[in-house]
Amino acid sequence: MSSEFRKDYLEIYKEKLQLLYGRDLGESLLKLINQISILLYVMDNEEELNRLLVEKKETEDELAAMNNRVEYLGELAERKKELTRKSR
Repeated sequence: MSSEFRKDYLEIYKEKLQLLYGRDLGESLLKLINQISILLYVMDNEEELNRLLVEKKETEDELAAMNNRVEYLGELAERKKELTRKSR
């Protein structure tokens, strides 16, 4: 099954769930179905489980670094504003 066909099929499935259960509930159901399918897949494939765990860790590390940068830049902006106010 090609990747594009899978994406189209999932999009149709998502739309059908949204029609039946509403936008929010439909998206929640699709998210749960995706999570269950991943769990079922990795139960039989330890190599894939390890790969996904490594990928999860890398993603969490990237997110933490991005959050730290945002906080750091926010603090720098506040310091600059304070210095500008003091110099006037």
